[in-house]
Amino acid sequence: MPDLLSHRELPQKHVRFRVAGSLAVPIFYFCLAAFLVTLATYGGLVLLNRAQEGARDEFWASIREKEEDLHAGVIDQIFLLDAQLRHLRTLLLGHVFTTQALNFVERTAHPSVRFNNFNFASGSRKIDMSGVGAGYSTVAEQMSLFEQSPLVEQVSFGGLSLGENNLVNFNLSLVFKAALLELRQ
Repeated sequence: MPDLLSHRELPQKHVRFRVAGSLAVPIFYFCLAAFLVTLATYGGLVLLNRAQEGARDEFWASIREKEEDLHAGVIDQIFLLDAQLRHLRTLLLGHVFTTQALNFVERTAHPSVRFNNFNFASGSRKIDMSGVGAGYSTVAEQMSLFEQSPLVEQVSFGGLSLGENNLVNFNLSLVFKAALLELRQ
């Protein structure tokens, strides 16, 4: 079947876009200005990138220089000190702190009671004491103060006797809870 319209029969049109003569020059200058601004921005970014790379290289060079300044002996001393501190911490965690027990006895002592003799056994967390009180009621109050404390596990009392100047002599044993004798942070 023959084509109704052949290629030769189509009219050949040449399409030309014409910009009014008065707009052509400003558009050209605008495009040229946009190109120059883009070129200047790219050039500025290239220069900034080179400056940043130079600063980075200087920074890494100063770090390498400072690393070289550190002697191997100093680094070894740092590691040795760290190991010593870790060992010291281990020792302190296992150490019995009797000062806290003695401070407890001092804070809890009745004003009319004087302790004469102390014997501390860290393995059993026990203090054996002998003391003198102003009277039987004062000694009873002292025992009550120790028994009421949450830090004391057991109170043993005995050896009551009337001494010189009507003062009451007594013996006392305190067993402390383990928390009292541990390091407090």
